[in-house]
Amino acid sequence: MVRKKSRLNLSKKRKKKSLVKSKPFPNPMKKVLALLIIIIFGVLIVVSMVNQRPKEEKETKEFQTGPDATSVPTKKPQVNNQTNNNKKVGISYFVDPNLGNDSNSGLSKNSSFKTIQKALSAANPSDVINLSNGIYFQNVLSVRDGTSDGPITIKGEKGAIIKGSGGPRVIEINHNNIHLEGFTVDGLVGDPNDKKSYRDKLIYVLGKKPY
Repeated sequence: MVRKKSRLNLSKKRKKKSLVKSKPFPNPMKKVLALLIIIIFGVLIVVSMVNQRPKEEKETKEFQTGPDATSVPTKKPQVNNQTNNNKKVGISYFVDPNLGNDSNSGLSKNSSFKTIQKALSAANPSDVINLSNGIYFQNVLSVRDGTSDGPITIKGEKGAIIKGSGGPRVIEINHNNIHLEGFTVDGLVGDPNDKKSYRDKLIYVLGKKPY
């Protein structure tokens, strides 16, 4: 009986052991598959970002260099070559009624002429006479012609005022292609509240026939 019982107990232990061995373990393939899915998803995101970046750079480049671009930082301003080719560059003379002297060269502000007439005597086609601020009690008479592509220009600053030195003709132009820019011709010679202080001051232009 004892042997039979021990055999029975041994049989039960073996049966229990076999049941333990046959108990299902978690499937490791599920973890591997989940990991693979995460890796693949991450790779797809990286590839998508890499492919999208060159496209954005290309679109930006096309916007900057395209025919309809309105503003390109590296674009240099265009120069009107036709204007530059047609207009000659001459000498600049300077006139200052207060600090100038007609014995100066007139080629700089520090060496200005005193009278506009002296500058006109020196100026040739394409030259520019620059009037500094101040009151010019001077009459002006043109000396020579400019040219269509190189006029003689009298150009004044905002505070340059020509009042003349007597007579109605403050500025008399008897030549072609003389340009006047920027300055003021004023007939006031006295108290601005007195009508007698105002004189008729003219810019007189004598036209020349082309034949």
